[in-house]
Amino acid sequence: MLSPRNIVSVVVPVVLVVITLSGTLAYFVLRHRRLQRSFSSFANSHYDTRSGAATFSGGDGLGKFILFCAQAVA
Repeated sequence: MLSPRNIVSVVVPVVLVVITLSGTLAYFVLRHRRLQRSFSSFANSHYDTRSGAATFSGGDGLGKFILFCAQAVA
């Protein structure tokens, strides 16, 4: 028979697991939104919709190569 002590020993761990899973889900949802927002910001700042070219400037001159390749493909 279920006594109040037995009920508490079942309910408390279940509640703790639900709280832990809810917190973990919230963490990953918020992290995904931040990553998606930062990637969109990055992509929008490096892509020109008028020319269809992406530019990535770096110290090694690779930015010009990528711009050339993006224009050649388009």
